[in-house]
Amino acid sequence: MRIEVSACTDTGRKRSANKEFHAIDEKLGLFVVADGLGGHAAGRRASELGVAVFVDTVARDPKGSGAEVLRRAILRASDAIHEASRAE
Repeated sequence: MRIEVSACTDTGRKRSANKEFHAIDEKLGLFVVADGLGGHAAGRRASELGVAVFVDTVARDPKGSGAEVLRRAILRASDAIHEASRAE
């Protein structure tokens, strides 16, 4: 099966820039989108970091069921964002 994806964002009426971030990894068959929580400090940084850690986790640690892999990736991404917010 062939799947084609694309991405587009819209700043809407309130923001001057988008904080969302996404990644597409065709080798993994993975498409990830993170909402950057516009209006919050470092919203873009949080969404970028979360997506990067998520993709890296799936690529490096694919053991287990699909649900287990995704759960582990979500938890690691969340931990990385919380750690970065404490450090910064």
